[in-house]
Amino acid sequence: MLSWHKIEPPIFLFARNNTHKIPIKGLKEYGPYDGKVKIHLYIIAPQKHQGYTMNIINAIRKKLEDLFNTDMELVDTFYFDKERPPRKQYQRIIIDRVMEWRRDNRRAKLLLQIIPRKDTSPEGYYWTLRKISLSRYDGVLALPVQTITVDKLKEYHRYYKKAKSIVENLAIAFYAKVGLRPWILAGNISENYESAIYVGYDISYREDIGQRGMGGVVVFDSRGQVIDYFECEIQVEKGDRISDASFKAFLDSIIYSAEASKIKPQLIVFHRDGDYYYDEVQKISKYMEQWGYDYVILSFPKRRGGFPLLKKINYKTKLAESGYHAELGWQLAKDGKWYITYGLQSLGSDIPIGVPPNILRFRLIKQRTQRIGAKEILRDIARQVFWLTRLNYATKFGYAKLPITVHYAHKLANVKRNGIILAEFERVKANKPIWMV
Repeated sequence: MLSWHKIEPPIFLFARNNTHKIPIKGLKEYGPYDGKVKIHLYIIAPQKHQGYTMNIINAIRKKLEDLFNTDMELVDTFYFDKERPPRKQYQRIIIDRVMEWRRDNRRAKLLLQIIPRKDTSPEGYYWTLRKISLSRYDGVLALPVQTITVDKLKEYHRYYKKAKSIVENLAIAFYAKVGLRPWILAGNISENYESAIYVGYDISYREDIGQRGMGGVVVFDSRGQVIDYFECEIQVEKGDRISDASFKAFLDSIIYSAEASKIKPQLIVFHRDGDYYYDEVQKISKYMEQWGYDYVILSFPKRRGGFPLLKKINYKTKLAESGYHAELGWQLAKDGKWYITYGLQSLGSDIPIGVPPNILRFRLIKQRTQRIGAKEILRDIARQVFWLTRLNYATKFGYAKLPITVHYAHKLANVKRNGIILAEFERVKANKPIWMV
């Protein structure tokens, strides 16, 4: 029988330091943490769906005024004739217009892209546009993109009950995409460490490039705010050993990020998307202990999910709410070793109907926490993971299946895998707003 324990959800901070447990209610009562802004919008969409597009834009504009006290100006549009033009033709017809918009001397700019269907292949519409709008070019700032599928447009127009949530979520996404934060955590992620940093990274090792590791790293502070993000390359030597120099440079960059933000971490927590490879764990342990840091190393298996947690209430079996966690036992990882694996109900009965429940699995690979006892740190680790699933700016409730450490590292890694060298984003108020990708 598994022994489940409950973690209380975080409290969020809004305008004028007001707090609330539910993001959308906090926005309605107090307004966004980063205050108002004027968004300058550009649109690329099929001509066939111009009517649908303008209807949802008008609804989003009104919702931005209601929730954020924020104006939105439609600066320019580009509608193309075919709903699904050939991919090479799509790039050819949009490139000049997008580069013109990037050079436009306005603040808080956003490009809305309407595509026929979800398509994240490297040559698809989604990445074709981002290669133009986000890539480094002649010192021009990146132009962030919000993509909506035609199906989502039709869903908004056909289903009245869903329309409100769709518009609220898009209004929050628009606000965040220009670099502003609707809410932040009101307290520290860790219950036991005043100063901690959380490192999300996603690195793939590929034989076609000499087994060099390539991917993305995102560093967060003790309140879940982005300190820095960067791409990395790690060299694998003969005998499947990671180059000591390249991995030390990777760890150095993380420490330098904290120091540049005037943070002296007592604890460094590593969240890896997927299993650890080669001798990554040994390298992390070596340098963390050499440099005198407490550390925790977790992995989040690529195979997600599991059976949701149920509990009995008045003789009835019901879905448990988010925040319950338990030790699931020892499980075999890709490196052939056994690790204790934990389950966390990141999406439970408190999440709106229609959103499937989710059990988030993570593995405790290694820890060295001299200041805190074993039971305390295990509970603290579960709280850290849970709270980091509540800073997702793509939904009005802030929830996500994965912690933002892993989520944003995966997004950054996908940017690199698609051959994009990121340009600088406009800095409005937040430092390094990775959610703009």
